[in-house]
Amino acid sequence: ALDNGQKIRFHTLVWQNQTTEWLFTEDYTVGGPLVSREVMLQRMENFIRQVLTYFDENYPGLIYAVDVVNEAFNGPGGSVQTTNNRWYDTIGEDYVYYAFLYARRYAADYMKLFYNDYNCLQKTNKLPVNLQQLKDEGLIDGIGMQSHFSVNNNAIEILMAVKTFCKAGYEVQMTELDIGMENKNPWYWKKQVALYKELFEGLVELKEEGYPITGVTVWGLSDTLTWRGGEYPLLFNTDLTPKDAYYAVLEGVK
Repeated sequence: ALDNGQKIRFHTLVWQNQTTEWLFTEDYTVGGPLVSREVMLQRMENFIRQVLTYFDENYPGLIYAVDVVNEAFNGPGGSVQTTNNRWYDTIGEDYVYYAFLYARRYAADYMKLFYNDYNCLQKTNKLPVNLQQLKDEGLIDGIGMQSHFSVNNNAIEILMAVKTFCKAGYEVQMTELDIGMENKNPWYWKKQVALYKELFEGLVELKEEGYPITGVTVWGLSDTLTWRGGEYPLLFNTDLTPKDAYYAVLEGVK
């Protein structure tokens, strides 16, 4: 990134799925008893402080956006996830609030703070409600939509979700965009091309209308290097040659 003058999105500070168990236990021991709420808040603050200040001091200006919390609101009715979530077990449901409080405290001014989640098309009403206190206190800048779509998704529905979050007062970034298909049947191939083009055309149009859409990140390089094996969701073939979808994106942003 430094060699090529590129900026980086930081993903992610607080996420229950891939945080090592010993971070939450007494004496940092695997299988040990969980620490108290007070201790875990101190650990959270210390971790966030060290990460954000490290990048600011060593690579100033490099990190333009930070996913502060990832995939927290996946409990019943869109509430905080309470199972398999050590952040909840140790701190409680307000761990999301404290993560943003500490991130705002230590993030440089050029770092925008995001909440990132999946299935955002089904969360257009719930997420703004869950994030309202953060917004009221100036602790959050935007919502990251993971955007793992398929050729059966509708561009209008996606763009309506983007508009909803923007109108609620958030910057919006598509943070993990890919569009899968069942196989390489020419019909699916054409639908993938069409959806990529329609989506980028729509995003550019909304941006020109003043909606704060500030980033799109494609979630991988080629159809070999993807977690969605067999769905061919990305913009380059397995041999790294550009797909029709790649040219569709270029056409969509003209």
